[in-house]
Amino acid sequence: VQAGKNSCPLPGEAPLQYGKGNAVAWYFSPLRLSGTFSIIGTTKPYKVARRGGIPLSRQEANEQYAKALKAGQKHYRDCVIRGRYPYPQVLDEILDDSMAAGRVDMGLISIPTEGIVGTKAAGRTSAFAANFMPLLAANTEFAAKWVELCMAHLGEGIRDPIKAYEYMNKFYVEEGNKRVSVMKYYEAMSIPGSVTRIVPRRSEDKENKIYYEFLDFYDLTGVNYLWFSQLGRFRAMDQAVNSRPGQPWS
Repeated sequence: VQAGKNSCPLPGEAPLQYGKGNAVAWYFSPLRLSGTFSIIGTTKPYKVARRGGIPLSRQEANEQYAKALKAGQKHYRDCVIRGRYPYPQVLDEILDDSMAAGRVDMGLISIPTEGIVGTKAAGRTSAFAANFMPLLAANTEFAAKWVELCMAHLGEGIRDPIKAYEYMNKFYVEEGNKRVSVMKYYEAMSIPGSVTRIVPRRSEDKENKIYYEFLDFYDLTGVNYLWFSQLGRFRAMDQAVNSRPGQPWS
């Protein structure tokens, strides 16, 4: 969900509502918020319902893998054509210890699936396109495990949390890449995960300043699926929505 400039109403105008359906609904008091914001996630329903709790057959799950593989191959080609990195980002390759101010154990939280952009280490990154759709052939052990997870997801559900790192409000998977792939394929909004937050060192960079404003906002709300493109917007959101600005949301 994307909202453009001047998203919130002027005094005297009716409050706006965003994120109907499966996404969160926001009600704003009469306050103008310039810049843009985004809700990290999707309002699309799952591609396949659980059919009353009846899991997919293996043949049906294999067909789903074939579709996911086709989507992965297409995304890979599109990235190559546009000169973009075709695999998930690798946190260890873009971050070194000198860039981090510390680490925080976030415990078990709900991770927006669209906020998952990469893996902690290189490992088997090449098994996935940048959108986490599979790239390995259907006759591989990898594909067989993906199919098992697909059947589990549409049966009893995938219950084991992944393990991930959060840096600048983006998530990088350490354990559970295939679980993420299946959940992204079915367009699930979130996935449970045990998360370690890597806090960047403060700088004069705009994104860094916005992130530190997000940290204050997160401490008040526990919300990790909202992001602003301009400074001061998280504070303005708190003042617009919270009856007690600066105090934890209830």
